Amino acid sequence: MLGTAIRILLVAGLVLLSSATGSLRADEQPASPATPAAKPETTEPRDGNVLAEFEVAKDGDYLLLPVTIQGKTYSFVVDTGATHHVFDVTLRPLLGEPLQQGKVLTTGKSVNASFFTLPDCRIGSVPVRGRLPVMCLDLAWLSQGTGYNVSGVIGLDFLRTQIVDVDFDRGRLQLLRSTPANHGARISLLHRNVSLPFVVATIDGIGPVPLNVDTGSNAALDVDQRLYQRLAQAGIQKPRDPPFVSSAGKIENVAAGLLLANLSLQSYKHRNLHFSTSRYSALGLGYWSRYRTVFDFPHQALYLIPGKHFKAVDHDDLSGIMLYRNESGTVVHKVHENSPALDAGIHVGDIVISIDGDDIAEHSLFEIYRTLSRHPRFVKIRVSRAGALTEKTLQLRDYRSRDNAPAAFPSETPPAD
Repeated sequence: MLGTAIRILLVAGLVLLSSATGSLRADEQPASPATPAAKPETTEPRDGNVLAEFEVAKDGDYLLLPVTIQGKTYSFVVDTGATHHVFDVTLRPLLGEPLQQGKVLTTGKSVNASFFTLPDCRIGSVPVRGRLPVMCLDLAWLSQGTGYNVSGVIGLDFLRTQIVDVDFDRGRLQLLRSTPANHGARISLLHRNVSLPFVVATIDGIGPVPLNVDTGSNAALDVDQRLYQRLAQAGIQKPRDPPFVSSAGKIENVAAGLLLANLSLQSYKHRNLHFSTSRYSALGLGYWSRYRTVFDFPHQALYLIPGKHFKAVDHDDLSGIMLYRNESGTVVHKVHENSPALDAGIHVGDIVISIDGDDIAEHSLFEIYRTLSRHPRFVKIRVSRAGALTEKTLQLRDYRSRDNAPAAFPSETPPAD
Protein backbone atom coordinates (compact mmCIF):
# COMPACT_ATOMS: atom_id res chain seq x y z
CA MET A 1 0.00 0.00 0.00
CA LEU A 2 1.12 3.43 -0.74
CA GLY A 3 0.96 7.15 -0.32
CA THR A 4 -0.48 9.69 2.18
CA ALA A 5 -3.76 8.38 3.36
CA ILE A 6 -6.93 10.34 3.68
CA ARG A 7 -10.53 9.38 3.09
CA ILE A 8 -13.15 12.01 2.40
CA LEU A 9 -16.17 10.24 3.80
CA LEU A 10 -19.88 10.36 3.05
CA VAL A 11 -19.51 12.92 0.30
CA ALA A 12 -16.34 11.65 -1.35
CA GLY A 13 -14.48 8.50 -0.45
CA LEU A 14 -11.01 9.26 -1.71
CA VAL A 15 -8.30 7.13 -0.14
CA LEU A 16 -4.64 7.81 -0.62
CA LEU A 17 -2.59 5.25 1.22
CA SER A 18 0.81 5.72 2.73
CA SER A 19 3.37 3.59 1.04
CA ALA A 20 6.62 3.72 2.87
CA THR A 21 5.17 2.15 5.95
CA GLY A 22 2.47 -0.03 4.50
CA SER A 23 2.54 -2.94 2.10
CA LEU A 24 2.61 -2.88 -1.66
CA ARG A 25 2.95 -5.27 -4.52
CA ALA A 26 6.43 -5.60 -5.92
CA ASP A 27 7.23 -7.50 -9.10
CA GLU A 28 10.61 -8.69 -10.27
CA GLN A 29 11.06 -6.09 -13.02
CA PRO A 30 11.14 -2.37 -12.15
CA ALA A 31 8.40 -0.19 -13.55
CA SER A 32 9.30 2.23 -16.30
CA PRO A 33 10.11 5.76 -15.10
CA ALA A 34 7.33 8.30 -14.78
CA THR A 35 7.55 12.06 -14.97
CA PRO A 36 5.50 13.29 -12.00
CA ALA A 37 4.91 16.78 -13.36
CA ALA A 38 3.56 15.56 -16.71
CA LYS A 39 -0.15 15.70 -17.45
CA PRO A 40 -1.91 12.47 -18.51
CA GLU A 41 -1.82 12.03 -22.28
CA THR A 42 -4.74 11.59 -24.63
CA THR A 43 -4.41 9.27 -27.62
CA GLU A 44 -6.61 9.07 -30.70
CA PRO A 45 -9.16 6.21 -30.52
CA ARG A 46 -8.75 3.63 -33.28
CA ASP A 47 -11.90 1.67 -32.47
CA GLY A 48 -15.41 2.96 -33.21
CA ASN A 49 -16.51 1.71 -29.80
CA VAL A 50 -13.99 3.98 -28.06
CA LEU A 51 -15.13 7.46 -27.05
CA ALA A 52 -11.74 8.49 -25.70
CA GLU A 53 -8.41 6.85 -24.87
CA PHE A 54 -5.74 7.89 -22.39
CA GLU A 55 -2.31 6.78 -21.26
CA VAL A 56 -2.35 5.97 -17.54
CA ALA A 57 0.00 4.49 -14.98
CA LYS A 58 0.64 0.76 -14.88
CA ASP A 59 0.75 -1.70 -12.02
CA GLY A 60 -1.45 0.06 -9.47
CA ASP A 61 -0.29 3.67 -9.39
CA TYR A 62 -3.03 6.30 -9.33
CA LEU A 63 -5.12 6.78 -12.46
CA LEU A 64 -4.88 10.37 -13.75
CA LEU A 65 -7.03 11.80 -16.53
CA PRO A 66 -6.81 15.20 -18.29
CA VAL A 67 -9.72 17.51 -17.46
CA THR A 68 -10.00 20.64 -19.63
CA ILE A 69 -11.65 23.74 -18.15
CA GLN A 70 -11.76 27.05 -20.00
CA GLY A 71 -9.06 25.95 -22.42
CA LYS A 72 -6.57 24.71 -19.80
CA THR A 73 -5.93 21.07 -18.91
CA TYR A 74 -5.48 19.72 -15.37
CA SER A 75 -4.76 16.28 -13.93
CA PHE A 76 -7.59 14.65 -11.95
CA VAL A 77 -7.48 11.36 -10.03
CA VAL A 78 -10.10 8.76 -11.04
CA ASP A 79 -11.86 7.64 -7.85
CA THR A 80 -14.72 5.15 -7.90
CA GLY A 81 -14.93 5.57 -4.11
CA ALA A 82 -15.97 9.24 -4.40
CA THR A 83 -19.58 10.20 -4.98
CA HIS A 84 -18.79 13.83 -5.89
CA HIS A 85 -16.13 15.52 -7.98
CA VAL A 86 -13.54 17.48 -6.00
CA PHE A 87 -11.74 20.58 -7.31
CA ASP A 88 -8.60 21.95 -5.71
CA VAL A 89 -8.74 25.46 -4.21
CA THR A 90 -6.41 26.66 -6.98
CA LEU A 91 -9.37 26.19 -9.38
CA ARG A 92 -11.75 28.19 -7.19
CA PRO A 93 -11.81 31.19 -9.60
CA LEU A 94 -13.24 28.88 -12.30
CA LEU A 95 -16.21 27.73 -10.21
CA GLY A 96 -18.33 30.86 -9.85
CA GLU A 97 -20.46 31.57 -6.80
CA PRO A 98 -20.80 28.85 -4.15
CA LEU A 99 -24.12 27.06 -3.77
CA GLN A 100 -23.56 26.23 -0.11
CA GLN A 101 -20.99 25.56 2.58
CA GLY A 102 -20.74 22.36 4.59
CA LYS A 103 -18.54 20.08 6.63
CA VAL A 104 -16.98 16.98 5.13
CA LEU A 105 -15.77 14.16 7.34
CA THR A 106 -12.17 13.16 6.68
CA THR A 107 -9.98 10.72 8.55
CA GLY A 108 -9.73 12.10 12.05
CA LYS A 109 -11.57 15.40 11.62
CA SER A 110 -14.17 17.39 9.74
CA VAL A 111 -13.16 20.08 7.26
CA ASN A 112 -15.14 22.91 5.72
CA ALA A 113 -15.98 22.55 2.03
CA SER A 114 -17.68 24.80 -0.48
CA PHE A 115 -20.07 23.36 -3.08
CA PHE A 116 -20.41 24.71 -6.61
CA THR A 117 -22.21 24.05 -9.86
CA LEU A 118 -20.17 21.77 -12.09
CA PRO A 119 -18.39 24.02 -14.63
CA ASP A 120 -18.20 23.27 -18.33
CA CYS A 121 -15.35 20.76 -18.60
CA ARG A 122 -14.22 17.77 -20.62
CA ILE A 123 -12.17 14.62 -20.16
CA GLY A 124 -10.40 14.49 -23.47
CA SER A 125 -13.26 15.11 -25.89
CA VAL A 126 -15.96 13.72 -23.58
CA PRO A 127 -18.13 16.31 -21.77
CA VAL A 128 -18.25 15.87 -18.00
CA ARG A 129 -21.85 15.93 -16.84
CA GLY A 130 -23.32 15.29 -13.43
CA ARG A 131 -26.29 15.85 -11.19
CA LEU A 132 -24.41 16.73 -8.00
CA PRO A 133 -22.56 19.91 -7.00
CA VAL A 134 -18.77 19.74 -6.95
CA MET A 135 -16.67 20.26 -3.83
CA CYS A 136 -13.75 22.62 -3.52
CA LEU A 137 -11.02 21.55 -1.08
CA ASP A 138 -7.34 22.13 -0.54
CA LEU A 139 -5.76 19.08 -2.21
CA ALA A 140 -2.12 20.07 -1.66
CA TRP A 141 -1.68 16.93 0.46
CA LEU A 142 -2.75 14.84 -2.54
CA SER A 143 -0.09 16.29 -4.82
CA GLN A 144 2.53 15.99 -2.09
CA GLY A 145 1.60 12.40 -1.28
CA THR A 146 1.55 11.14 -4.87
CA GLY A 147 4.29 13.28 -6.35
CA TYR A 148 1.92 14.33 -9.14
CA ASN A 149 0.42 17.77 -9.70
CA VAL A 150 -3.18 16.82 -8.91
CA SER A 151 -5.91 19.42 -9.39
CA GLY A 152 -8.99 17.37 -8.57
CA VAL A 153 -10.89 14.12 -8.29
CA ILE A 154 -13.26 12.57 -10.82
CA GLY A 155 -16.00 10.85 -8.85
CA LEU A 156 -18.99 8.62 -9.52
CA ASP A 157 -21.19 11.54 -10.56
CA PHE A 158 -19.51 11.20 -13.97
CA LEU A 159 -18.30 7.61 -13.81
CA ARG A 160 -21.75 6.13 -13.09
CA THR A 161 -22.73 6.87 -16.71
CA GLN A 162 -19.54 5.43 -18.21
CA ILE A 163 -18.06 2.12 -19.32
CA VAL A 164 -14.39 2.37 -18.31
CA ASP A 165 -11.88 -0.15 -19.68
CA VAL A 166 -8.52 -0.12 -17.86
CA ASP A 167 -5.73 -2.24 -19.33
CA PHE A 168 -3.09 -1.97 -16.61
CA ASP A 169 -0.55 -4.04 -18.51
CA ARG A 170 -0.61 -1.59 -21.43
CA GLY A 171 -1.15 1.54 -19.32
CA ARG A 172 -4.33 2.44 -21.18
CA LEU A 173 -7.77 3.68 -20.08
CA GLN A 174 -10.67 3.86 -22.51
CA LEU A 175 -14.16 5.30 -22.23
CA LEU A 176 -16.41 3.01 -24.30
CA ARG A 177 -19.80 3.23 -25.99
CA SER A 178 -20.66 -0.37 -25.12
CA THR A 179 -19.19 -3.36 -23.30
CA PRO A 180 -16.35 -4.87 -25.37
CA ALA A 181 -16.86 -8.31 -26.88
CA ASN A 182 -13.78 -9.84 -25.20
CA HIS A 183 -14.75 -8.57 -21.79
CA GLY A 184 -13.89 -11.55 -19.57
CA ALA A 185 -15.78 -12.86 -16.54
CA ARG A 186 -18.81 -10.82 -15.41
CA ILE A 187 -19.11 -9.77 -11.76
CA SER A 188 -22.13 -7.94 -10.40
CA LEU A 189 -21.64 -4.40 -9.10
CA LEU A 190 -23.93 -3.68 -6.17
CA HIS A 191 -24.53 -0.40 -4.34
CA ARG A 192 -24.60 0.82 -0.73
CA ASN A 193 -23.23 3.72 1.36
CA VAL A 194 -24.55 6.66 -0.67
CA SER A 195 -24.42 4.59 -3.85
CA LEU A 196 -20.76 3.55 -3.69
CA PRO A 197 -20.33 0.35 -5.77
CA PHE A 198 -19.21 -2.91 -4.18
CA VAL A 199 -18.63 -6.56 -5.01
CA VAL A 200 -19.02 -9.66 -2.86
CA ALA A 201 -15.78 -11.56 -2.36
CA THR A 202 -15.03 -14.64 -0.25
CA ILE A 203 -12.32 -14.82 2.40
CA ASP A 204 -11.37 -18.28 3.57
CA GLY A 205 -12.40 -18.73 7.20
CA ILE A 206 -14.78 -15.75 6.98
CA GLY A 207 -17.09 -16.35 4.04
CA PRO A 208 -18.72 -13.79 1.72
CA VAL A 209 -17.87 -10.13 2.45
CA PRO A 210 -18.94 -6.94 0.65
CA LEU A 211 -15.98 -4.85 -0.56
CA ASN A 212 -16.21 -1.39 -2.11
CA VAL A 213 -14.68 -0.87 -5.55
CA ASP A 214 -12.20 1.93 -4.87
CA THR A 215 -9.73 3.22 -7.46
CA GLY A 216 -8.89 6.05 -5.05
CA SER A 217 -6.83 3.53 -3.06
CA ASN A 218 -3.73 1.81 -4.36
CA ALA A 219 -3.83 -0.88 -1.68
CA ALA A 220 -4.95 -4.35 -2.69
CA LEU A 221 -7.38 -4.56 0.22
CA ASP A 222 -8.67 -2.25 2.95
CA VAL A 223 -10.70 -3.65 5.85
CA ASP A 224 -12.95 -1.82 8.28
CA GLN A 225 -12.84 -2.39 12.01
CA ARG A 226 -15.64 -4.94 11.99
CA LEU A 227 -14.01 -7.10 9.32
CA TYR A 228 -10.65 -6.72 11.04
CA GLN A 229 -12.14 -8.12 14.25
CA ARG A 230 -13.61 -11.05 12.34
CA LEU A 231 -10.20 -11.76 10.81
CA ALA A 232 -8.59 -11.61 14.23
CA GLN A 233 -11.16 -13.95 15.74
CA ALA A 234 -10.63 -16.39 12.87
CA GLY A 235 -6.88 -16.27 13.47
CA ILE A 236 -6.17 -15.31 9.87
CA GLN A 237 -4.18 -12.12 10.25
CA LYS A 238 -0.54 -12.02 11.30
CA PRO A 239 0.03 -8.84 13.32
CA ARG A 240 2.96 -6.54 12.69
CA ASP A 241 4.04 -3.35 14.37
CA PRO A 242 1.59 -0.63 13.26
CA PRO A 243 3.11 1.90 10.83
CA PHE A 244 2.53 5.62 10.64
CA VAL A 245 0.15 7.07 8.08
CA SER A 246 0.01 10.74 7.20
CA SER A 247 -3.59 11.86 7.23
CA ALA A 248 -4.66 15.42 6.57
CA GLY A 249 -1.44 16.74 8.01
CA LYS A 250 -1.11 14.47 11.03
CA ILE A 251 0.32 11.06 11.81
CA GLU A 252 -1.86 8.18 12.89
CA ASN A 253 -1.22 4.54 13.74
CA VAL A 254 -3.10 2.00 11.67
CA ALA A 255 -2.68 -1.75 11.41
CA ALA A 256 -0.90 -2.78 8.23
CA GLY A 257 1.33 -5.45 6.80
CA LEU A 258 -1.15 -8.19 7.64
CA LEU A 259 -1.86 -11.25 5.52
CA LEU A 260 -4.99 -12.94 4.28
CA ALA A 261 -4.85 -16.67 3.75
CA ASN A 262 -7.04 -16.47 0.67
CA LEU A 263 -9.44 -14.08 -1.11
CA SER A 264 -11.65 -15.14 -3.99
CA LEU A 265 -13.79 -13.13 -6.40
CA GLN A 266 -15.86 -15.70 -8.21
CA SER A 267 -13.33 -18.12 -9.74
CA TYR A 268 -10.33 -15.82 -9.23
CA LYS A 269 -8.31 -16.59 -6.13
CA HIS A 270 -5.39 -14.72 -4.54
CA ARG A 271 -3.34 -15.81 -1.56
CA ASN A 272 -1.71 -13.70 1.14
CA LEU A 273 -3.03 -10.34 0.05
CA HIS A 274 -1.76 -7.60 2.35
CA PHE A 275 -4.36 -5.32 3.88
CA SER A 276 -4.67 -2.27 6.09
CA THR A 277 -7.44 -0.97 8.30
CA SER A 278 -9.67 1.79 7.01
CA ARG A 279 -13.16 3.17 7.57
CA TYR A 280 -14.52 1.13 4.67
CA SER A 281 -13.64 -2.34 3.40
CA ALA A 282 -12.59 -2.10 -0.24
CA LEU A 283 -10.59 -3.54 -3.10
CA GLY A 284 -8.19 -0.95 -4.48
CA LEU A 285 -5.84 -0.59 -7.41
CA GLY A 286 -3.43 -3.09 -5.88
CA TYR A 287 -6.12 -5.66 -6.64
CA TRP A 288 -7.70 -4.38 -9.87
CA SER A 289 -4.30 -3.85 -11.55
CA ARG A 290 -3.85 -7.63 -11.55
CA TYR A 291 -6.44 -7.69 -14.36
CA ARG A 292 -7.66 -5.90 -17.40
CA THR A 293 -10.71 -4.44 -15.68
CA VAL A 294 -13.86 -3.12 -17.36
CA PHE A 295 -16.09 -1.06 -15.06
CA ASP A 296 -19.54 -1.13 -16.69
CA PHE A 297 -21.33 1.21 -14.31
CA PRO A 298 -24.54 1.74 -16.36
CA HIS A 299 -25.18 -2.04 -16.38
CA GLN A 300 -23.97 -2.60 -12.80
CA ALA A 301 -21.22 -5.01 -13.75
CA LEU A 302 -17.48 -5.29 -14.04
CA TYR A 303 -15.45 -7.69 -16.14
CA LEU A 304 -12.04 -9.18 -15.40
CA ILE A 305 -9.34 -10.69 -17.60
CA PRO A 306 -6.23 -11.81 -15.66
CA GLY A 307 -3.16 -9.73 -16.55
CA LYS A 308 0.56 -10.36 -16.29
CA HIS A 309 0.54 -9.37 -12.60
CA PHE A 310 -2.31 -11.73 -11.69
CA LYS A 311 -0.03 -13.90 -9.54
CA ALA A 312 2.08 -11.02 -8.22
CA VAL A 313 3.16 -11.29 -4.58
CA ASP A 314 2.58 -8.47 -2.09
CA HIS A 315 5.68 -7.21 -0.30
CA ASP A 316 6.12 -4.90 2.67
CA ASP A 317 8.21 -1.79 2.65
CA LEU A 318 11.75 -2.64 3.75
CA SER A 319 13.13 0.87 4.36
CA GLY A 320 11.00 2.63 6.98
CA ILE A 321 10.94 5.91 5.01
CA MET A 322 7.79 7.94 4.37
CA LEU A 323 8.15 10.57 1.64
CA TYR A 324 6.30 13.52 0.22
CA ARG A 325 7.12 15.79 -2.69
CA ASN A 326 7.03 19.60 -2.79
CA GLU A 327 8.91 22.46 -4.45
CA SER A 328 12.06 21.47 -2.53
CA GLY A 329 12.07 17.94 -3.94
CA THR A 330 11.36 14.51 -2.48
CA VAL A 331 11.38 15.02 1.28
CA VAL A 332 11.56 12.51 4.16
CA HIS A 333 8.36 12.99 6.13
CA LYS A 334 8.77 10.19 8.65
CA VAL A 335 11.40 7.64 9.65
CA HIS A 336 9.90 4.55 11.22
CA GLU A 337 11.05 3.19 14.54
CA ASN A 338 13.49 0.23 14.39
CA SER A 339 13.84 0.65 10.62
CA PRO A 340 16.83 0.49 8.27
CA ALA A 341 16.40 4.20 7.55
CA LEU A 342 16.76 5.01 11.24
CA ASP A 343 19.79 2.73 11.53
CA ALA A 344 21.42 4.45 8.54
CA GLY A 345 20.92 7.93 9.93
CA ILE A 346 18.20 9.17 7.61
CA HIS A 347 16.51 12.23 9.17
CA VAL A 348 13.08 13.82 8.81
CA GLY A 349 13.49 16.73 6.41
CA ASP A 350 16.26 15.14 4.36
CA ILE A 351 15.77 15.65 0.61
CA VAL A 352 16.34 12.39 -1.25
CA ILE A 353 18.35 12.88 -4.45
CA SER A 354 19.03 9.37 -5.74
CA ILE A 355 18.82 5.66 -4.95
CA ASP A 356 21.76 3.58 -6.16
CA GLY A 357 22.71 6.46 -8.43
CA ASP A 358 19.27 6.71 -10.06
CA ASP A 359 17.81 10.25 -9.94
CA ILE A 360 14.45 9.85 -8.21
CA ALA A 361 13.07 13.13 -9.56
CA GLU A 362 12.20 11.16 -12.72
CA HIS A 363 10.16 8.59 -10.78
CA SER A 364 6.81 8.70 -9.06
CA LEU A 365 6.61 8.08 -5.33
CA PHE A 366 4.82 4.84 -6.14
CA GLU A 367 7.86 3.61 -8.09
CA ILE A 368 10.24 4.71 -5.35
CA TYR A 369 8.32 2.71 -2.75
CA ARG A 370 8.32 -0.33 -5.04
CA THR A 371 12.09 -0.02 -5.35
CA LEU A 372 12.39 -0.05 -1.55
CA SER A 373 10.19 -3.12 -1.12
CA ARG A 374 11.38 -5.69 -3.67
CA HIS A 375 13.80 -7.80 -1.65
CA PRO A 376 16.31 -7.50 1.22
CA ARG A 377 19.55 -5.94 -0.02
CA PHE A 378 21.86 -2.97 0.46
CA VAL A 379 21.00 0.32 -1.26
CA LYS A 380 22.81 3.65 -1.29
CA ILE A 381 20.62 6.72 -0.81
CA ARG A 382 22.00 10.16 -1.54
CA VAL A 383 20.33 12.97 0.42
CA SER A 384 20.68 16.70 0.85
CA ARG A 385 20.66 17.93 4.44
CA ALA A 386 20.89 21.65 5.20
CA GLY A 387 22.38 22.15 1.75
CA ALA A 388 25.10 19.51 2.14
CA LEU A 389 25.08 16.23 0.20
CA THR A 390 25.63 12.96 2.02
CA GLU A 391 25.24 9.29 1.12
CA LYS A 392 23.71 6.66 3.39
CA THR A 393 23.70 2.88 3.05
CA LEU A 394 20.46 1.11 3.99
CA GLN A 395 20.20 -2.61 4.64
CA LEU A 396 16.65 -3.21 3.46
CA ARG A 397 14.88 -5.75 5.67
CA ASP A 398 11.57 -6.69 7.22
CA TYR A 399 11.83 -4.29 10.14
CA ARG A 400 8.26 -4.86 11.36
CA SER A 401 8.73 -8.55 12.07
CA ARG A 402 9.13 -9.68 15.66
CA ASP A 403 12.82 -10.14 15.07
CA ASN A 404 13.92 -6.64 14.09
CA ALA A 405 17.61 -7.51 13.92
CA PRO A 406 19.23 -7.01 10.50
CA ALA A 407 19.39 -10.24 8.54
CA ALA A 408 22.66 -11.56 7.15
CA PHE A 409 22.92 -11.63 3.39
CA PRO A 410 25.80 -13.99 2.52
CA SER A 411 25.68 -13.03 -1.14
CA GLU A 412 26.09 -9.33 -0.45
CA THR A 413 28.42 -7.11 1.48
CA PRO A 414 27.61 -3.52 2.33
CA PRO A 415 28.87 -1.08 -0.29
CA ALA A 416 31.52 1.30 0.99
CA ASP A 417 30.23 4.71 1.98
